[in-house]
Amino acid sequence: MISVLCPTCGNAFEVPPALAGQAAECTDCGELVRVPVQLAPPKWWEKFRPAVTISVIVAVIASVAIAAGLSFTRRTHEATPQMAAAPAVAMTNPVAAPESESQSVALRRSHAAPSRARSAEKMHSQMALEHEGVRVAIGLVSIDHVPIDDHGTPDETEKEYLMIGLNLSNKTSGTLNYSGWGHAEGVSLVDNLGNHYGRVHAPSGTAIIGQRETASMISGRSVTDMLAFKPPSEQAEYLTLELPAANFGSQGTLTFRIVRFAWLKNNDGG
Repeated sequence: MISVLCPTCGNAFEVPPALAGQAAECTDCGELVRVPVQLAPPKWWEKFRPAVTISVIVAVIASVAIAAGLSFTRRTHEATPQMAAAPAVAMTNPVAAPESESQSVALRRSHAAPSRARSAEKMHSQMALEHEGVRVAIGLVSIDHVPIDDHGTPDETEKEYLMIGLNLSNKTSGTLNYSGWGHAEGVSLVDNLGNHYGRVHAPSGTAIIGQRETASMISGRSVTDMLAFKPPSEQAEYLTLELPAANFGSQGTLTFRIVRFAWLKNNDGG
């Protein structure tokens, strides 16, 4: 089988080798994606492949070892002043319980381009659920300055918040009306310590880029949405996100568990 990555929704799927060089329909969003051609290696390669493979493995191990040594040295030098200045008495930081109410956020008002790379560079393996013909996938989890459309001018929030990007795919035979979860009731984000995190909203007259109020979900097509929450506690190990299915005309609740690694990985630029 040949592995194919959809550039539209990030879904990875496999197709038979017979479709190499042709267009295949994405199993998630339905977009047509060109299947890469996998050329067979020449016969002489089979003779030398074992030796080349071993050489590559040795080179990779050596590179990783050198990089790890440099990283350790750099982190040690950076941490030394902090360790010297640290008090001798051990302190226990209490776990702060973030407020659960939604709030409006402040903008930089700099009217400058966003200071950091956005969602396209922070995609990770998707977490997805399918509920009564609608597939909902988390395609982004990141702590960053939230991009804002300020009356047609790109801006961003003054502080960093937790952003969760969603992709909804309509796999039913009809058209569904979607009401965005950004302002909907019944949306909940709780960590393993019981802390509730409220959503944040753009100031009046502005909008979070990527956040939808409503959308028409045509059969076989996808829509995206963006949610922004107060950042999670440093002690949180995972988050539980609950989304009401009523927003696309169904019943019940979709529940996702987002592990700590997801937002730390993207916040470090990984």
